[in-house]
Amino acid sequence: MNCIMKIQKLLEKKFFRYCFCGGIAAIVDLGLFFILNELFLVHYLIALTISFPIAIIVNYALQRRVTFKSKGQKRVQVPIFFAIQIGGWALNAALTALQVEIFGVWPTFARLVAGILVIVYTYSSNKKITFKERNK
Repeated sequence: MNCIMKIQKLLEKKFFRYCFCGGIAAIVDLGLFFILNELFLVHYLIALTISFPIAIIVNYALQRRVTFKSKGQKRVQVPIFFAIQIGGWALNAALTALQVEIFGVWPTFARLVAGILVIVYTYSSNKKITFKERNK
């Protein structure tokens, strides 16, 4: 029963909003990644390094306004958000490289799988750290 309750908490509305906004950022990220990697033949790790920061900016704007409806100070939130996202980028790059180099997975698909796995880390970190309710 305890496990079911934990799953229900994970699937609260805020998490769905997070996934929706993150999905938009992921479309930006994967779209740009695909264009760079597949059409311009940019190495997948370089393409990731270019596409990911652009998606971070889109993601921050959406998460701040839609998911967490934050009115917190941007000067505090932005560096924290970006630090968490850089951790997400590192996990994403490592998981992508592992899939491509070890298992021979197509880079765009590997990015998609890695991104899904990184969502849990970034959501919980942003909820607990970046957008937590701070006493005024």
